[in-house]
Amino acid sequence: MRNKKQKIVFSIGLILLLLVCFEIYLWLSVSINANSFEASVDKYLSYFPEVVRNTRIITLIRTFMLLISLSSFIYLFIYLINKSFIKIVSVILLVIVSILLFWSLFTMM
Repeated sequence: MRNKKQKIVFSIGLILLLLVCFEIYLWLSVSINANSFEASVDKYLSYFPEVVRNTRIITLIRTFMLLISLSSFIYLFIYLINKSFIKIVSVILLVIVSILLFWSLFTMM
C-alpha cells in the first residue's frame, strides 16, 4: 500500500467484516443447537448487552458495519491505481461484503 491512510481504511473495513462474520457465526451456532426458534433467539440475544438486546437493533448495527466496510473497499478499489495485490483482495472482499449486506437487508424485511 502506498500510504498510511490506505492501510487504515483497509484495516477498518477488514475488522468490521470480521466482526460481522463472527456475529453471523454466533447466530448459526446458536440456532443449530436450539430446540425452537424462540429459544435460539433468546440464547442469541443473551450474548449482547441489555442496551442492544433487540434483533432489529442488532441487524441495523450489522448493516451499518457492512456499509462502512463496503465503502472502505470501494474507496480502495477506486484510489489504488496500479494492479496491486491489495486491489485484488479489495475486490474479493467487496463481493463478500455485498453479499452479506444484501442478506442483512433481506432479513430486515
